Amino acid sequence: MLIFGYKIFSYSLFDDPNNPWKLAPSYNQIIDNNGNINSNPSMIQIPDKNTNMFMDIRTSLFAMYLFLAGDSSALSNWEYTENPSIAKLEKIIIESHI
Repeated sequence: MLIFGYKIFSYSLFDDPNNPWKLAPSYNQIIDNNGNINSNPSMIQIPDKNTNMFMDIRTSLFAMYLFLAGDSSALSNWEYTENPSIAKLEKIIIESHI
């Protein structure tokens, strides 16, 4: 029973969506074809659903709205296509400040 309780606790503890290691962007180092690290190292960000907002018409309109409003504080880690109510609420808040 104790082991079962620990498994449930550890699953809920380690599956936290607000874990700072999951919220921060991660980067990979570019290596050449031989597997060697390049002498001029450069890092690329691993793409997620918010990396290129112009892949979907809804997020591209939202990105242009944010660009024209001059507010980049809204660019956070939540996916815009999965949370349309938050995007609409954010648009209302931005319009009320303009």
